[in-house]
Amino acid sequence: MFEGMSREEIIEQFRRTLEADAARRTELEQRIKNLEEEVGRLRPIVGIDALTKALNRCFIGEKLEEEVAFHRRLDLTLSLLFLDLDKFKRVNDDAERGGHQAGDAVLAQLVERLKNTLRRYDSVGRYGGDEFIVILKGVGGEDAVTVAERIRAVVAKTPFEFQKHKIPVTVSVGVAERKHQEMAFSLIGAADQALLRAKRAGGNRVVLDDRT
Repeated sequence: MFEGMSREEIIEQFRRTLEADAARRTELEQRIKNLEEEVGRLRPIVGIDALTKALNRCFIGEKLEEEVAFHRRLDLTLSLLFLDLDKFKRVNDDAERGGHQAGDAVLAQLVERLKNTLRRYDSVGRYGGDEFIVILKGVGGEDAVTVAERIRAVVAKTPFEFQKHKIPVTVSVGVAERKHQEMAFSLIGAADQALLRAKRAGGNRVVLDDRT
C-alpha cells in the first residue's frame, strides 16, 4: 500500500485517513442523535389511540409497568381502575342513532369526560374495544372507589351525543389497589375480576377487588 511512498507521504496518508474516519464518525453520531430525537417526537403520537386520544394498549401497559415498579420500589400507594361501558353493543347495533359511528363518538366523548374528571397526572388508556384503564398514582383502594364513583356518576348523568341523537350510557368499574411487591399483570387481573363482578351485579356500579 505504501510502496514507493516517502515517510512524509505515508504520515500524510494516515492523517487524511484519520480525518476521514473522524468525519464519518461525527456524521454517524449526528444521524443517531437525529434518529433518537425523531423517535422521541413520534413516541407520544404512536402511543395514542387514534379514535379516543387515550393512550393505546401498548403504551398504557408500558406506563403501568413503569409506575408499578416505581411505586413498589418506594413502597407507595397505587390503584388501577378497569372500566367497561354497559351493553355497548346496543349502541353499535342501533342503526337509527348512527350505529358504529355513534359508538365511536361515545368512546371519544367518554375519554373527554374521564380526563375532565381525573387529575392531570392520572393516566387513561384504551385497553381494547370499550374497555379502559386508569392509573391512579398515590391513591389507595377506598379513595380510588370514590374516584370511580365520580366517573360512574358523570357518565350516567348526561347522555352522550351523536349528530342530533342523545345516547344514554352507563359504565361499570373494577378497582384494585396494588398489593406489596405486586406486578402490573396481577394488578390488571385483580381490577378485571372486580369489573366482572360489577357487570354480573347488573352494571352501572363500582366494585373494589376483594383480595386479602
